[in-house]
Amino acid sequence: MLVTGDLELNIDAVEESLAAAKTILDDQWLVREHKKEPQDFILGHRLMLKSPRQITQTIREGKSNEMHPLAEAVLIGEEVVGHYRRNGNLVGSSALYRLCALRDVVRRKDSINNIESRLPRLQGEQWKSALYELLTAAAYSEHTRVSLIEEGVSAVPDLEVQLTPVAFVECKAKLQREDVVERFTWRCRREALGAIRSYLVQVDSGFIIRIEVKENETIPKLPQIIQQMVTQGIEQKRTLGAAIFITPVESRPRVLPRPMPVHSAELWEWMVGFKEWREWHEIHTSGDFKMQNLSNFIATEVQRPVLICYRSSGLAHGVQNIRQTLKDACRNQFKKHSPGILHVLVNTDLYGIGSNVTPARIAEDLKKDALSVLREYSRLSAVLFDVVTPPPPGSLRCNHLRLRFSTENTKSKMVHLPPIASVFLL
Repeated sequence: MLVTGDLELNIDAVEESLAAAKTILDDQWLVREHKKEPQDFILGHRLMLKSPRQITQTIREGKSNEMHPLAEAVLIGEEVVGHYRRNGNLVGSSALYRLCALRDVVRRKDSINNIESRLPRLQGEQWKSALYELLTAAAYSEHTRVSLIEEGVSAVPDLEVQLTPVAFVECKAKLQREDVVERFTWRCRREALGAIRSYLVQVDSGFIIRIEVKENETIPKLPQIIQQMVTQGIEQKRTLGAAIFITPVESRPRVLPRPMPVHSAELWEWMVGFKEWREWHEIHTSGDFKMQNLSNFIATEVQRPVLICYRSSGLAHGVQNIRQTLKDACRNQFKKHSPGILHVLVNTDLYGIGSNVTPARIAEDLKKDALSVLREYSRLSAVLFDVVTPPPPGSLRCNHLRLRFSTENTKSKMVHLPPIASVFLL
């Protein structure tokens, strides 16, 4: 999920990264995790076969036995290497980037003081935050001495770096949407999505269903409303609580121009012309697929494709509260440690939807937030943002934007601040 620097996905890089990852992940932990359910399509042959009822239950209640993403990356690395040795083909997966990130940490491991105390966090729920912190430390260590600061009763920064003057670094990774958005999407999954999907699989047609929720009290009523619309052939319906648009799609089998992953944006654009991946709070895809390669969920033919998209009209223009994150770091981690340098990882898919997630809009928002906090807290010397736009589904291409802000009176002091290698989130 995270990787520093440029990455060439070749078999040598995969093998090196796989070996490196195994040196910092516990063997017994890997064995336990590998008994759980993977999520990556490259391990499709290991996925548990589920009935329609089990799929609906998973949608409503979430995943309960999901494999840890770093443990899964090791398993995928082994699968890719084995596949290459058997037939000479290199199969791609974004999980390989997680392995390469671990490789980059291992390469600089001996140059980072106190790193051993932080490595176990990679096996926990906060592994992304831990990995971002370790990658930042690794990047600094290429230019100067770096120490991970031992945590105590009170909040402290993550790193001490030997700049001129000595500086303290705090890393913040914004890894979830605002709570109100999370509650909205969870309620839709629990009270509507599963029932909608259960009904549509019984209908001999494909659909694109777009749902704009105006009042959350309408969510439990959506399955019944959509069933009535489909039964009566109604394609648009507006109520006080929601606006629903249904586009029927032919149910006949269609042969793809070339084999494609079932979850790829390319497939859905070719099939139904859909390009709105960042316009909705959540999108659910399904259909009847003829597989060329089950282990990678590569399809050659599709029929009855279904897209269910929904968003909250009241939350559509909301964005993550980055300014509060900056303030919290100044009040807590930098209260007794200065000058402070703050690194923040921002995932555009979690920042907002629609026009709010263009790089230009996000950059302008972050500039205002950073300069405001820099003026308010003299203990803060610089703010660096890694703004990452993940690729469309099924692609490995992402966009990274590095932003750096500092106050005029601290620029001369921080002249030796080393550039941090690019950080990618896939």
